[in-house]
Amino acid sequence: MKKSKKLRFPILSKIALLFVVGQILSLVIFLIFSNGYLVKKAAEEKKSNAYASGLALMTAIGSKEGLFQISEDSDFRASIHKTSRWICKNMQLRYLYMYTLDENNYRHYLICAAADDEDDKKINEEVGFGYVQKVERLYSAEIEVLNGNEKGSYNVIDNDYGNVYMFIMPINDSDGNVLALIGADFSIANILKLRRQQEIFIILINVFVFIVELFFTLILIRHSIIRPILFTAGRMNKFVEERNISFVSKKRIFRDEISDIEDSFQKMETDISDYIKKIESLSYEKAQNVAQLDVARRIQNGIVPEEMNMSDSSYDIYGCMHPALEVGGDFYDIFNISEKKICVVVGDISGKGIAAALFMAMVKTAVKSRIVAGMSLSAALNDVNREIAISNPENMFATVFTAVLDCETGELGFANAGHNAPVLIKDKVSYLEPDPGIALGLFEDADIREGRIVLSAGEGIVIYTDGVTESINAEKKQFGEKFLAEIVEGSKNGSSKDIVNTIVRSVQSFAGSLPQFDDITCASFIFRGNEGSEILSTDMQSFTKVKNKIISLFGNTERSRTVIMVCEEIFSNIVNYSGTDKISFLSENKNGIFSVTFTDNGVPFDPVNSAAEERDFEELDQGGMGIKLVRQNTKEMLYSRTAGKNVLTLRFDMN
Repeated sequence: MKKSKKLRFPILSKIALLFVVGQILSLVIFLIFSNGYLVKKAAEEKKSNAYASGLALMTAIGSKEGLFQISEDSDFRASIHKTSRWICKNMQLRYLYMYTLDENNYRHYLICAAADDEDDKKINEEVGFGYVQKVERLYSAEIEVLNGNEKGSYNVIDNDYGNVYMFIMPINDSDGNVLALIGADFSIANILKLRRQQEIFIILINVFVFIVELFFTLILIRHSIIRPILFTAGRMNKFVEERNISFVSKKRIFRDEISDIEDSFQKMETDISDYIKKIESLSYEKAQNVAQLDVARRIQNGIVPEEMNMSDSSYDIYGCMHPALEVGGDFYDIFNISEKKICVVVGDISGKGIAAALFMAMVKTAVKSRIVAGMSLSAALNDVNREIAISNPENMFATVFTAVLDCETGELGFANAGHNAPVLIKDKVSYLEPDPGIALGLFEDADIREGRIVLSAGEGIVIYTDGVTESINAEKKQFGEKFLAEIVEGSKNGSSKDIVNTIVRSVQSFAGSLPQFDDITCASFIFRGNEGSEILSTDMQSFTKVKNKIISLFGNTERSRTVIMVCEEIFSNIVNYSGTDKISFLSENKNGIFSVTFTDNGVPFDPVNSAAEERDFEELDQGGMGIKLVRQNTKEMLYSRTAGKNVLTLRFDMN
């Protein structure tokens, strides 16, 4: 799944955002918790203004005795009223007034003034000079003043004249008695306005300090964090491009986390450079090893081919090997001892890899050379055993099974050197029980013995290595000898190649996804006997025997005519080009597969692997239909050169 591209948010931006959020949060907290404090401070400031206003009014009156000289129409009162308004405007008062309180709590107003013209007119009309007001309950500020608080006190009131902050201060005589009271009212709105002005001022100061702080912080972060990180990142990118470059850390006055990162990268850079050099060295060595293994594999394929097929009118042999590694320790060989006898050898070397392959080549060559030289199977194996047991520094060993088939009599001779017992193909599949012997290379005296049986037409054996029976599946179960016998039983009516390929496919399917456990080597041969073999003369007239045989089995049908055409093409090539003086013909019809085998002693020619001959239509009646046509109309073509003879088997699907 493709990952979505994430938004890049630089470290500097994160830090700046953190500062902004922190500053906003601090301001909000300040405003919440400082609200009452600012109001109180504003009130205290207004209290001072009120006190100053009272003193100013007293100064304007001139003396305490002057209070009683104020009359409604006097010029003195008008002058005091004018002065009071001036005081209101300059001291930011809303109202300034003077009154007396008698023993019955009646207020007698002497002076009433307001800063605003409308308010002044209204208050003088309603509460003018001489106005007496009955008081049900005195304000707490009045009570405090009457009780001797010479500095004055205040109340917050809300009446018809507005929501105000009322400050009361006394005018006392020489004995401390209260002669009159001066009231100074401030608008609450003005107090709140003052508070807002103070808040704005504080915010501006905070913002200014924050900007300065942020500026220097960002400079510090850029110098101490961002630039070193970008420098280190650039070094990393350059190191990726040019891995052999060495970097030196910048000199620093103070150490911090960034310098630790630089030091870590410096160490990592050195470690990676050393690691890369080791990897390159190992890769070079591995490439050499792979090349050497490939050469070894090709050499081994020359010694032990992946598959080998030999057949004649009297036998059918097929072998193959699938190594678990590039090279393996298993081997097999199929070769003629004489015109009438053919030998099959299957072996398994202890271990795997190059050492096992070298040991295998030595054992295979030694066994074959002795058998070809005329030694019996037991003598050959015992002699090889003595040779490798004397000089075997790695203590390796090999299990070997050898068998020789007499193609005329069906006699099968065999000798076993500690190898798995072969599967015997008869009417009912079973296991051959040879003398077990011991593996070659363990002891100088192996005392390997021979055994003999006689095979009838259609009978044979399957020789295999333990890579077949000991194969393991995902459930840790082995393939086993019982399952192998069942596989052979189900495929015994086919050719030797069919039997072996069925076994190999079954083992691979059994193992499933697990890697191949061991080398898989298997060889099978079936004795066909000489019954049904016919000798043909080296002229085209003798092909009539082949034609009559096919018609007798399948009638004169379209399919039988195709088989006759293909066989005639092959017979024509043998007569005209091989130079043979003897041709034999063998046919077999089993389970819907019709097999025809031609054997001749002419010059070697492999039609299976040769290039198909292209002919024009006009040439098709001048010497045969061509190999291409033969291939198109056969199920399978098998060729071998055995004992100086060309053996070609054609198989047709007659279903």
